[in-house]
Amino acid sequence: MTTPRQTRESTQAKSLHALCPHCATPGAVRSSRQITPVYKQFYIACRNMLCGHTWLAELHVVHSITPSAVPDPSLHIRMGPTMAQLIRASADTRINGPPANDDDAARLQG
Repeated sequence: MTTPRQTRESTQAKSLHALCPHCATPGAVRSSRQITPVYKQFYIACRNMLCGHTWLAELHVVHSITPSAVPDPSLHIRMGPTMAQLIRASADTRINGPPANDDDAARLQG
C-alpha cells in the first residue's frame, strides 16, 4: 500500500509552528484554507494531550521586502522599508537615543 505524496504546500503548512497560548506547547497544523492570495487560515491543535486546545490562526501578507520578478498585476502589495532604511533608522536611534518628549517635564518636576 502506498502513501499519498505530500504536496509542497502541505509540507510547508506543516512546518509552520505556533505555541499554544495556554500551555506553550507547539501546536500542529491540522488543516488550512487559502482565502485570498494574501490571506490564509490555519487550524491548529495543541500537541499536549492534557491541554487539548485547538485554535484558528491567520497568516497575511503585510508588505513586500523584495519585489517579485514575476508580479501578479491583480495584486497590490505595498513595499515595506528597505533593509538600508531599517539599518539607518536603527543606527540613528542608537546614536541619538530615542526622541525626547520634554512637554511634561516641567509638570512632573513641579
